[in-house]
Amino acid sequence: MIFLSPVLRTRFPAIGRDFEQFDELVQQHERRFLSEFIPSEDGDPALTVEEKALVLLYSALARARVLTWSIAHCINEQLSAAAYLAVRAHFEMTALLAYILRETRKWQSAEITRESYEQTLVRLILATRTPMEEGSPVPEYASAVNVLTMLPAVDLIYGDERLHSRFKEAYEWLSEFCHPNMFSHEITGRRREGRRIIFAPRPEFSESDLHHLIGYANLSLLQFIDCYDFLDDAINAA
Repeated sequence: MIFLSPVLRTRFPAIGRDFEQFDELVQQHERRFLSEFIPSEDGDPALTVEEKALVLLYSALARARVLTWSIAHCINEQLSAAAYLAVRAHFEMTALLAYILRETRKWQSAEITRESYEQTLVRLILATRTPMEEGSPVPEYASAVNVLTMLPAVDLIYGDERLHSRFKEAYEWLSEFCHPNMFSHEITGRRREGRRIIFAPRPEFSESDLHHLIGYANLSLLQFIDCYDFLDDAINAA
């Protein structure tokens, strides 16, 4: 299945491998997607700790899957501003899974208690930064974990210290194109010609821009799949 445009592939043959890897990684998201999850029926309506972890796992995949479509659509339509936002959003889903994986491993190695692990899962399921009632603060059990706290977990999933901070650094770089900074204006078609400032009516990706953008997307898609598989194995082995 091809997700990225044949027109772009023809226009930029030198980065054909980037296109191929992206399509394969999107298909891996599709192959893992579950349209339904039915918890066990043991007479207790409450979800077990393991089931709460699985709800988070499958929810993360459902959102990440839609984000891969968003990335493909934005690239195909050359919607540069939205493309960077979609890639960065996928980074955040990868960070979420890596964070859950780290906490799961800590629980399974007895570094934290089952109760502490369950509290983390509940907090991630209910996560919000908006008060549930006007004038009241968000309760601790539902307060969202800052994504910057989650990002470092991605670099530790393979147990290789040499990867330390690389994923977070990539996220910070993508943020330069998502905030109202210099690069976010450059990718949407602003350029200088002498004393003239030109704003492109229909901005187009350069080969270099597309190579780096798809490269970052592939980084997150690949590590998302690894986190998903590691976490799925860990939960089902519990």
